[in-house]
Amino acid sequence: VVSAEIADGILQRMESATSAEGTARLGRIEGLRISAKTGTSQKFDLEKGEYLEDRHVASFLGIFPTDDPQYIVYVVIDSPQVQLDYGSRVAAPVFKEAVEKLITLLDIPVGAPEIVEHSGRVILPKPEDVAIGRTMPDLTGVAKRQLLPLLARKDLAVIFTGEGYVVSQSPAEGTVIESGMTLILEFE
Repeated sequence: VVSAEIADGILQRMESATSAEGTARLGRIEGLRISAKTGTSQKFDLEKGEYLEDRHVASFLGIFPTDDPQYIVYVVIDSPQVQLDYGSRVAAPVFKEAVEKLITLLDIPVGAPEIVEHSGRVILPKPEDVAIGRTMPDLTGVAKRQLLPLLARKDLAVIFTGEGYVVSQSPAEGTVIESGMTLILEFE
């Protein structure tokens, strides 16, 4: 259907999802190159003819090893009963547990984790604090420390959950900011 070069390019891009910053990072297994795609979709009610706000399908597709695909594991969780019902949060750990068992059962070779050594000194610029203007920006991946000045705003109620980097936000990107709004940021 597609050339080998295009298929390889797609696998390489999907592998980046299992990096420390990727949406599929909870499905990562040290020493095994995995190309992955997470998914979260609203369920459709055929009787009402509309999407359900509170019912989702969470999924995780993993293909491995990336450099010579031999296995595909697809996890689908229909209507997970948790608050954060994203494929990256719900289906990824199930995928990881299943593949760890397959590694043992099928004697799938897993390499040693890559260790990178650096003898020099790295100087990083201080990240700029994030400002929110008239509309909500996409804050995904922004470090918590960059968002601390938001706590001083009098016109917004700001709720932080977790540590690290933003993995979800409410309201969504592009929402017009109004005085009295509540901004909820989840970090991981």
